[in-house]
Amino acid sequence: MNAKQIASLPKSDIVWLASHRCSHGHTYLSHYECYKKEVLGGQADRIGFFDIESSGLEANFAIMFSYAILDEQGEVHGRTVTQDEVKSGVWDYQLCKELVDDFRKFDKIIGYYIKDRRFDLPFVRSRCMHHGIDFPKYGELKIQDLYDSVKNKMKLRRSGLVNACEFLGIKSKGHPLDFNVWLKAWQGDPKTLNYIWTHNVEDVESTRDLYNRVKDYTRKSNTSI
Repeated sequence: MNAKQIASLPKSDIVWLASHRCSHGHTYLSHYECYKKEVLGGQADRIGFFDIESSGLEANFAIMFSYAILDEQGEVHGRTVTQDEVKSGVWDYQLCKELVDDFRKFDKIIGYYIKDRRFDLPFVRSRCMHHGIDFPKYGELKIQDLYDSVKNKMKLRRSGLVNACEFLGIKSKGHPLDFNVWLKAWQGDPKTLNYIWTHNVEDVESTRDLYNRVKDYTRKSNTSI
């Protein structure tokens, strides 16, 4: 449990967590996961399926066009940048702020090729650092990268999201992206930005369906953001 989460608790709850110990001999304040399992009866993590679309691969030469987080109830959190944000030069500043707020609605984020040394999270972290936005710190949010599950537990010629989904009969990428889409998005074209949003939502839906197919073949990941 991080300092920000602790600060949001009533004082009486903090005292109780600090004065009671889990089966491992640690306080529930330091082993909050044990508290959830042993006291709350194994309360499940709030899971979100996450993906972004960006104008490029390097955060110092590109911006985030959109983000989507699909929750377990089927609601999608996120949006694209607007024409006004592009035209005014605000770019993805407000979008990054909203993404960070949405991240904190979840305990665990699941995506494809998202973790450090890959793409989505390093890109967003870099954009937030550029804008001076308080991106979640280490230990604040758990993540799981399905790329590891596909690469380690399946034997495919390529381990991309589309290849895995096609092999398993999961619908994906109904709205493919190409150079003309990116060019019009840079100009703030509303129709193109809406097309990107549709593509983004399709990706998180595919990610959810893929997770449901592979989750029983891989260990539960509690890697930190």
